[in-house]
Amino acid sequence: MLFLDPNFIGKRYGSRILTWLVDNEGINRIDVNTQNEQAKKFYLNHGFEIKSEDAVDGFGKPYPITHLVKKTKY
Repeated sequence: MLFLDPNFIGKRYGSRILTWLVDNEGINRIDVNTQNEQAKKFYLNHGFEIKSEDAVDGFGKPYPITHLVKKTKY
């Protein structure tokens, strides 16, 4: 998950960070809070697709999580 200070959202910092992580660290899977539509849209716009969803987070708390994977290039 990637978190930005709200003052920096919309200024392409998230895009730069995500691109660097994908290119340099091989990041190809990301989890996002399902209720955070803005974050989910961000990842979908950056080449990720929904793989699955869970009704609870990894700690069993009632926070729905969407699991995304980077689309493969053909």
